[in-house]
Amino acid sequence: MPIIPLVDVLRTARRAGVGVPNLWGGNTEKILGHLRAAEELNMPISLCYVRALCPELPMEYGFEIMIGAAKRATVPVAVILDHGTSLEECVAAVRFGASGVMYDGSHLPFEKNVYNTREVVRVAHAANVSVEAELGSVGGSAVEYGADTTLQGQLTDPERVAEFVERTGTDALAISVGNSHGPYKGPPDIRHDLIRAVRERVEIPLVMHGASGLPETEYLRIVRSGVTKINYYSAMSIASVEEHRRFLESGDGTIGCHNVLRHMIEWYTRETRRLLVLLGAERAADRSGHSPGGFSREQIAAVVADVVRKYRRQWRQESE
Repeated sequence: MPIIPLVDVLRTARRAGVGVPNLWGGNTEKILGHLRAAEELNMPISLCYVRALCPELPMEYGFEIMIGAAKRATVPVAVILDHGTSLEECVAAVRFGASGVMYDGSHLPFEKNVYNTREVVRVAHAANVSVEAELGSVGGSAVEYGADTTLQGQLTDPERVAEFVERTGTDALAISVGNSHGPYKGPPDIRHDLIRAVRERVEIPLVMHGASGLPETEYLRIVRSGVTKINYYSAMSIASVEEHRRFLESGDGTIGCHNVLRHMIEWYTRETRRLLVLLGAERAADRSGHSPGGFSREQIAAVVADVVRKYRRQWRQESE
């Protein structure tokens, strides 16, 4: 199956009433585990490259690995750049085959964020690549887990979202509603009223960064309030380190690297399956009558057919 533009995955998921997890494709066992779980539950998924998480992993390698696996998947998969910091970085991701780029201008003044995002949209849309932008800023850090994080968030102003979306043409919007990158320092206070206020003002899919580590009951509430894309990393990252340690300590000295890789593929599959259920996989299956997953074959076929039509139009235009 071809990789799917991010906006097509999100729109289809929103119609089905489920959330789409965005997961870092940082190594092979993660990628395989994420995709296996998505296929088991017939659910869409987004894989991402994040330079800040591992600068030693070149972007071209990261995308080549993710795209190679995603093309062999039987469910809709978007492969995106997350937290792109410049037009140049977003253009590089487009050239390496990304089906979506997230430009993060949240730290900039409003007008500068609008201008930069619009430029990213102009270039990305020419290649049929979706764009996610951010208004308001999510605090915390998914890179440094220390207690003295100085990155403070700023809540999204619902009164500015319609103007931002109209002027930039972005396909999806990340918002700040009490969410935080990295481990939460106290009980999370997600502003569902703010999510709904934003949802009432724009039609494009909404995104929540820093969505890991929340109480399990929060996830469906978030989706029902209006968020479609759920960025999930830190909680799974921390838990994976503990699982590595537990598995290594359980051996008698005969565990090799291949044993660890096999075990972690299975672990990531279980953890991703659990997350997909939290985001509505079983509920969608019950409603649609399809088991065990959330998307019917007809929905998946419709997404793929739409992508093929878009590319055919683009190819014809380029050949004229």
